[in-house]
Amino acid sequence: MGRYFWRGLWTWLPLGMTVVAALWLIKTVDSWLGPATALMVRKIVPEWLLAGWCETGHIPGLSLVVTFAVFTLLGWVTSWYIGQRLVSLVDYIATRIPLVKVVYATIRNIGKNVERQSDGGAAGLGKIVRVKEAGYEVLALVTNMLTLPQEDGTTEDYYSGITPFFPSSARPILVKVKDAIDTPMKPAQLAEFVASLGTVVPPEWRHKLEGIKSAVAEIPDAESATKTA
Repeated sequence: MGRYFWRGLWTWLPLGMTVVAALWLIKTVDSWLGPATALMVRKIVPEWLLAGWCETGHIPGLSLVVTFAVFTLLGWVTSWYIGQRLVSLVDYIATRIPLVKVVYATIRNIGKNVERQSDGGAAGLGKIVRVKEAGYEVLALVTNMLTLPQEDGTTEDYYSGITPFFPSSARPILVKVKDAIDTPMKPAQLAEFVASLGTVVPPEWRHKLEGIKSAVAEIPDAESATKTA
């Protein structure tokens, strides 16, 4: 019975939590933009069509759809010259207001990094690498690439990022690109690996571990070798 209970729990719990999270997101966005979208619906849709099922103009989830559409439209506008000039003006104003500039610049820089990674325009960003730290090999998430001057006058490419053993022990890293070892793990897989305390192993790693176990199992131990001799 216990086995079936855990199987049922871990089969349906993720789906249930996903539904709850989706409903929470829809409810939150509706609480912010619901009145505005309801007014928009009443202005656009004929009154006879709204009678009964949607008299107030409120349609659950519509605010989330509108939000997605608005940000998509803004992204399209900012890809043109006029939009870029407008963004430059906002940057100029926001970065000259005390306190506001700290929050704005931080979020803006994070957004730029995410945008570059999603567009594939930042080679190496978002990858997982293995690096040496305090004599141990640890996993790190690459968030930036830097070209830094060296003592001999040359330059060297570096990865910067964090070792994401959050929330209390996340540490920044700075390592030469040539010293980092790429792994097949993706950021989402790393998040699962860390959050599960290592119990959720990516398929690529599982295959490698199974191969190592099989190879070790085929090696005779010392006692068997002695008996054979």
